[in-house]
Amino acid sequence: LYGVLGLDNSASFDEIRRAYRRAALHCHPDKVPASERVFAEHQFKKVAHAYEILSDPDKRSFYDERGDTEDFFHPAQHEEEFQFHYQSANSGSYNYSNFRFAFGKPPRTRDAHLDLAVSLEDLYRGRTFKLASCRLVLCKRCKGRGTNSSRQKAHKCMACNGLGHRDAYTHIASGVIAHTYVSCGVCNGEGHIYDSEQRCKRCRGEKTVKERSVLEVYVWPGAAYGDEIRIAGMSDEQLGCETGDIILTLQPKEIQSDNARRLTRKGSNLYTTVRIGLGEALLGVNRVVLTHLDGRLLRMNTAGKTVSSGQIMVIKGEGMPVPGTTDFGDLFLSMEVVIPGEEWIQD
Repeated sequence: LYGVLGLDNSASFDEIRRAYRRAALHCHPDKVPASERVFAEHQFKKVAHAYEILSDPDKRSFYDERGDTEDFFHPAQHEEEFQFHYQSANSGSYNYSNFRFAFGKPPRTRDAHLDLAVSLEDLYRGRTFKLASCRLVLCKRCKGRGTNSSRQKAHKCMACNGLGHRDAYTHIASGVIAHTYVSCGVCNGEGHIYDSEQRCKRCRGEKTVKERSVLEVYVWPGAAYGDEIRIAGMSDEQLGCETGDIILTLQPKEIQSDNARRLTRKGSNLYTTVRIGLGEALLGVNRVVLTHLDGRLLRMNTAGKTVSSGQIMVIKGEGMPVPGTTDFGDLFLSMEVVIPGEEWIQD
């Protein structure tokens, strides 16, 4: 960001402000010929972004420590628990439309990988989630061309010299630099641009627009953390490319119920510890020992039988559902005898 304004990282606030004014005046879209306006708009946005970060002490400090504050996917603020937002599947990558089809198949946009937080109860009973999503789809007005007329003449992009990509260098280790190509952010990898008056009024030449929708996702009974759910063809769209998928990875909810916290899952089996008193250990247990994940109360009845600490009781068919079958795993109860203190003996 300092380089955008022609400064080094020791610049004062006054130097940043003066450099911003000079740069903004130099690349203002109204000050350049029409053929250079799109490139100027891109540069003007970069200058404005640099000034926004470097003129704010907190943002500047964060940038100096960690780099730019813009995330790769630009996640939206969560308006509700399961809302998510992902930007262009090809952001920051080489534009697939510049490659020929390999093996007779069209290129494909990236899959969108997201996490879905679920409880242990959800995995036991199964649940349908409604997810609010926002993705990029081809503009219907210009059919993804960026201009409303196929007769409009395009100009070669000056930022990438018509190549559609630019060089990128990454420091891997001391003295080692990796060279890659990334899609040109000015022409979106096309190698050419249209004047602002030629661009589609709906998508403003971006070729895609945001589409909001609600997706229904079913988590099947017996699913496990780490399982993936694939929603085909619902990632971002790009002209000439097959649309990628949304891939949801099931993750544990941060806050689990008391019942779920008492249980440990291993495969299709559940494990828990049951604490009993000395009298129950000698005479047997006859009471509710657990509220199951579906709300049922499980009663243990060992009346007339002694129970020792560390003894394992198995309740068949009270574990997790086995996916694709009507079977269930087992529930293993580890008995823990609570020995009363000295006060109880004295009494």
